[in-house]
Amino acid sequence: MKRAISLLIVVFMLGGFVISGCQVIRGNGSEFCLQFLEYIKNGQYSNAYSIVSSTVKNTASDTTASGTEQISSTEFTDKYTQIFDALGLTGIDYEITNISDGTIISSVDFTMTYHTEMAGDLTNTYTMTAEYHGAWGVMWEPALIFPAMEWGDRLLTGLNYPDRGEIFDADGNILAENIAPLTVYCVPASIETDEEREELRAAILAIPELANRFNNEDALATLDRILNSNLSSARLLSIYPDLVSDSFEQQVLAVEGLGIDSNAALVTTKYRNYPYGHSLSHILGFASIIQEEDLDAKKDENDPAYDPFYDGDSWLGYAGLEMQYENILRGTKGSFAYIQGSDGTNRMTLYNIPATDGQDIHLTIKMNLQQRVEEVVEVVSYTGTVPGVVIVMNPTTGAVEAMYSWPDYDPNDFSRGLIDDETWEEMENDTVNTPLLNRAIQGLYAPGSTFKPLTGILGIESGTITWDSVFPDTEYLKWDIWEPSRAGGQFADLGIEKVTRTGNSNRHTPMNLENSIIDSDNIFFSWTGLLMGWDLFLQGMEAIGMTEAVPFDLPTQTSQIISEGTEQTGTLMTMTAYGQGEILTTPLQMATYISAFRNGGIAYEPYVIDSFWQAEGTDYTLVEKTEPTVWRRICNEETAARMEQAMIGVCKSRWDHGGTGRYLGVTSFVIAGKTGTAEVGEDKEKELAWFIGYRYSNPDGSPLDPEDERLVLVMLEIDMLTLPSVDDEYTMLKFWIAQLLLKDDVLTEDAVTENIMG
Repeated sequence: MKRAISLLIVVFMLGGFVISGCQVIRGNGSEFCLQFLEYIKNGQYSNAYSIVSSTVKNTASDTTASGTEQISSTEFTDKYTQIFDALGLTGIDYEITNISDGTIISSVDFTMTYHTEMAGDLTNTYTMTAEYHGAWGVMWEPALIFPAMEWGDRLLTGLNYPDRGEIFDADGNILAENIAPLTVYCVPASIETDEEREELRAAILAIPELANRFNNEDALATLDRILNSNLSSARLLSIYPDLVSDSFEQQVLAVEGLGIDSNAALVTTKYRNYPYGHSLSHILGFASIIQEEDLDAKKDENDPAYDPFYDGDSWLGYAGLEMQYENILRGTKGSFAYIQGSDGTNRMTLYNIPATDGQDIHLTIKMNLQQRVEEVVEVVSYTGTVPGVVIVMNPTTGAVEAMYSWPDYDPNDFSRGLIDDETWEEMENDTVNTPLLNRAIQGLYAPGSTFKPLTGILGIESGTITWDSVFPDTEYLKWDIWEPSRAGGQFADLGIEKVTRTGNSNRHTPMNLENSIIDSDNIFFSWTGLLMGWDLFLQGMEAIGMTEAVPFDLPTQTSQIISEGTEQTGTLMTMTAYGQGEILTTPLQMATYISAFRNGGIAYEPYVIDSFWQAEGTDYTLVEKTEPTVWRRICNEETAARMEQAMIGVCKSRWDHGGTGRYLGVTSFVIAGKTGTAEVGEDKEKELAWFIGYRYSNPDGSPLDPEDERLVLVMLEIDMLTLPSVDDEYTMLKFWIAQLLLKDDVLTEDAVTENIMG
């Protein structure tokens, strides 16, 4: 009944007035409370302040003195604005539960719900009072914002930072990891005199690692600001543990006022480390503390790169998987808000949204195989003198198990900021060694004779030739050249003067497709290309993707058959059909094409990411797993099987009348493969030495076990000005590398030498 009577009184007073002593008081206290709620609900903070009791208002200044229970108009408005903005307030609802009016004091009980973006709905129970002091006014107090809030308290908000996702190989070896830096901190609040401050400053600058941090005027000014502050803890330096001297911790801890945190308690994000150094640098790429110019772009709402996720402590991927999958690896920030008492304690946690760590990436790379590749290259191919690329993949799935492009770099140099501007420019402008280039997927090269199987299958499936078609004797005069214009043959009117044949003193006969694959005879493929003509040739090549970029988990270059605007001449066709002319492709795309013969003509999309995983507490959940995916069918099964047999002939030994791959020397498996050589430059100053081959069967002809499936591609860029082609040692490099990777022998330098010399 009390609530009903009170409401009746409110209704009565709305239309009249109350006599109290000698004063006439219009309305009553509860009306002011209700009006205050409406003002707050509608964001009218100045209006709300206008009906606050004069006993609470500070009208002398815009700043309330510490320890008082008054608030200025500016502070009042700012307090509500800042708190509600921090919460991401989207609306307010309230419900009155009781009203009690008196002649001097009135009160309203209510529940209020803040609808927020950050924390959802926050509902609390309140009691608001109004008092009469010559006029009614709301007795405002911080508890009307949050019940636990007192005078002198403030709302603190912050971010919970995620851990960056880590990268693992197929066996669980970590390739890109987060590590806690060593953080040196000081306690400025403990410094009592200027003399102590100067002593601490001198001690800091006496430690080499700290002196290097504060090595210029701006940095020293920062140090002085820290030392003159009243902070309870201030970070001076965060550094990789292995970049400091053995005595570093002892030096720091010997200075009163300095401390070391080794558990990442004082940093928002952990540091990035690459345990295997150079290995897989072109696949992994690197992440580092975001550069100033990139941060400026992320903060600019008008910049296409705008992204509020980033701040000055954020890490950003700058190359490889670290860059390509930045949005997956970086995770999602969380946030928190709590009411901090004047004594620094947490009076009430309003919300605490945990960060979501970045997803981990598991690769198809087998690190033991990757290291074997790098060791073989180091021993065999004169690293630094002969640039190149090696790819090892499972031809039946497309999974890349090793990929090495060299020269390369150490991603740790970038993540740790050890590369200065001059070194970076040198690496970026090095057009000879191109250490930043992943040759496997970003380099475009003439495939040479490794392209001939593609011309062959197109000739077969277009009906231009058959497996029994033989290059006619009337079309050539000499054993080493094809001169149709001199011979007066079918293509004499095209003006083609010469097509040089691949040297071989013991050719297979007759000169049909199979034997021309085995001997890599240029003139057969030039002839086949001319018989097809440009229209049919281009149509067939486009159908198998030779004008596209092969799909991959990292960006790959787009291959080409002929440059835009180039005239489609007969002369150019003779070269294009055997893998020269203007045809360009990536090593990965050629590996993908050759692998199709292992699969009855089906080329699978190559991939290096096996799966994505999400860590949440102790749970480790599979998010997505890559399944083998068909990219193209490049020929039918019968054609693939016949071509595969021809490529087996390529790799038979010298004693078994093998072809251009007879020096490969692998006896532990039957190998199907194709060799290739492409001349580059107007003066033919560079030679590209290719080999692509895969395990076909066990030596006795029995099928391979699935885990033994392996394709190896080797492509070397041989500088003919410094490495003469007449030296057999250089022409054999591709075979030595491929041999040691197609076999599974224990690898030692002696074993390598023995294999090579044997």
